[in-house]
Amino acid sequence: MILITAFVTGVLNACFISTGLMGSSGVAFMMILLASFTNFEKNEIPLTFLLIVVLYLGKEIFAGFAQNDVSEFAHLAGGICGSMFGFFAGSTTRHTTSRTKRSSSKQKAEFSSEQESTGSQF
Repeated sequence: MILITAFVTGVLNACFISTGLMGSSGVAFMMILLASFTNFEKNEIPLTFLLIVVLYLGKEIFAGFAQNDVSEFAHLAGGICGSMFGFFAGSTTRHTTSRTKRSSSKQKAEFSSEQESTGSQF
């Protein structure tokens, strides 16, 4: 993920901006947005993600109009990459985890119902 974010940020910067990049702030923003996807369900947008987008990336959009030596474009590109990684990679991971949890909880329920019907207790 880090290499992909660095590559995408570098390519986009080379296409749209004439100055060079130095540092890993885009990767840092990718990690910040990716961290907001720690506990989310399928087809839901986490509240933490929305807050981070508004606070962090909103600040970078406004700071982009100021005259400084910071590449807000790298921050935005890293944030977009982190968002995409969170939605796409997180959704495939959640499917397998939720199936495993469902099947193990189903097995536990069946086991407890068998115990109740036979009257056996530990």
